[in-house]
Formats: sequence, C-alpha cells, structure tokens
Amino acid sequence: VSMRPSSTSAASGVVLNAGDNGILGNGDEVVARRGVVGDDDLAWMRGRLVFRNAPVPEVIASVKRWYGIELKVDPSLMNRHITATFEGESASGVLEVIGLVLGADVEVSGDSAMLAPTGRTR
Repeated sequence: VSMRPSSTSAASGVVLNAGDNGILGNGDEVVARRGVVGDDDLAWMRGRLVFRNAPVPEVIASVKRWYGIELKVDPSLMNRHITATFEGESASGVLEVIGLVLGADVEVSGDSAMLAPTGRTR
C-alpha cells in the first residue's frame, strides 16, 4: 500500500508493507511505523473501537467516522490523550466515557457534541 497526502506527488509517499502502520500527521507528514500492527489495530474488524494513548484529534475523527457525531472539544483539552476500548457501546455511552477521561462535561445537540472542562461556564 502506498500512502501519501493528497497535496503531494506520488513519489513523496510511503510504501507500507504487511504489519506496517501509516500515520498522516500535521503538515502533510507521512510516517511509517514498521512491523507494529497488533490486535488493537485490527479491532475495528471485530466491531471494537480502541484508543491507546490516542491524541484527542484522533478521537474526534474516530467518533465522527463511527457514530456520525461532530465532536467539538475545548482547546484546553486538545493536547490530552485517551486510552479506552469500546465494544457495542452507544454513542452517548462513548461520549460519557470520553468526558470522564478528559475531566469534561458533555453537551449533546443533535448530531454534534461539545466537551468543555468540568464546571467551566459555556
């Protein structure tokens, strides 16, 4: 598999082999981690959503992809990381756990949710 940001040429991509993991970082940087794929990386195939020290932006993207929820997070929480595993939980259950892990209140409105530090006036 070849992985590259859409804004660059094919020649600047990274080739991933079996067991490799590719990450697209800020600034269109592509990083290949060789031979690191494990059970957690394949959990989605069994309906499990797994975060291992995942940065909040990764969690936001996964919540959108899995549950269709636009998750907005207070900037003061964006540099935190989450470790959690979800299997068959409802969207509200997942949001509740994420809020607890981040020390945040969750406010849901339709298909969007806002997380702000607990007790902060919004």
